[in-house]
Amino acid sequence: MKCPDTGKLQEYIDCELDINLKKEVENHISGCDKCSKTVKKLKENDDFTFSKLKNLRAFSEDNFVPTHILHTNAPSEINGIKQFESKKGVNNFMIKHKKAITAAIISAAVITCITVQPVRTAIASTLSIFRVQKMEAVSITLNDIKEIRDKLSSSNPEIDMDKIGKIKIDGGEYVNVTQEELKTKAGFDPAFPSALEDIKAEIGVALPASMELTLNVPNINEILKTLGAEKLLPSDIDGKTFTVDFSSGVNLNYSTDKKYINIAQTMAPVIHVPDNVDVDSIYESLVELPLIPQNLRNQLLSIKDWKTTLPIPVIEEETEEIDLNGTKAFLFTKDFEDASVTIEHSSGGTQKIPDKNSDYSSIMWYKDGIIYNISGNISGDEIVDIAKSMR
Repeated sequence: MKCPDTGKLQEYIDCELDINLKKEVENHISGCDKCSKTVKKLKENDDFTFSKLKNLRAFSEDNFVPTHILHTNAPSEINGIKQFESKKGVNNFMIKHKKAITAAIISAAVITCITVQPVRTAIASTLSIFRVQKMEAVSITLNDIKEIRDKLSSSNPEIDMDKIGKIKIDGGEYVNVTQEELKTKAGFDPAFPSALEDIKAEIGVALPASMELTLNVPNINEILKTLGAEKLLPSDIDGKTFTVDFSSGVNLNYSTDKKYINIAQTMAPVIHVPDNVDVDSIYESLVELPLIPQNLRNQLLSIKDWKTTLPIPVIEEETEEIDLNGTKAFLFTKDFEDASVTIEHSSGGTQKIPDKNSDYSSIMWYKDGIIYNISGNISGDEIVDIAKSMR
């Protein structure tokens, strides 16, 4: 066979090819030095990306990112509780489209790093400080993710992760604490739900962390050009470092009657931006990327106070905005009609059985400088009652 294109080789790595085609590609790679090197580079890029996302995900799960954004639409295993598995193939979709999802996450992360209002204009005459003040839902659909993937496939950009810049993540270690130790470790006064006061919580704290992002603008702009971008990143941010500081994150884990509830809370992150950086220009370049579906672009452009707003991606059909004790909150609910749990037998085999306890809900809100997220395999009404009882 002739040399497969990069997209086909990526599908081979992602195990998306049927058995016959996979064997054919595999045989070709074994005898083609060029394709063998391409596969090696693609795997290195995957390893780099997921090593970074793994660290970021681990920190985020222990802090404030809504569980349903980082997972598929089923809760993962927490403290030995078995994982729900959907028969509708959503997990496979997320794996299959991981490249597009990664691009979406990176885009959202960069936008997040610049779309907040400065609290002070400078620190030591070198840095501007930006702090989250409110949140706004940005609806994203599976069609949006598919569109991003299709655009990546059609443009087929050669992306070397080592050349686009440097990402450094420090801190974020997770420790278990008692309620007496909590306030000292947290750095703020966490709230507890009176609705769960009869259940003892397992308490953990993710210690403060920082993420440094230093961009190689010439290389990034070359990639943006291959994606059809007309507005590029300004050259004056080349080599400059953007820093996001995360405060300690508090995790309260409750478990009862085959249900789990996780309550995460943290102070809003602080973004340090080098002085004299034109954040408006960066924002415009990112929003106008052809990679971003028009649906998302319209929503980002419609946010009036974009410099004070943190965009929160939500699943359109399953999320609603509600009033929570006078505060805007985002409620995500899902009933997994086809959910199952995997039972491991002593013989070593496994068995999937239907699971009737398959509700999943998550609620997120921001108040007085603190970001709250509650999630669990309970109904939307139950999770709202818990949220209302936070004191």
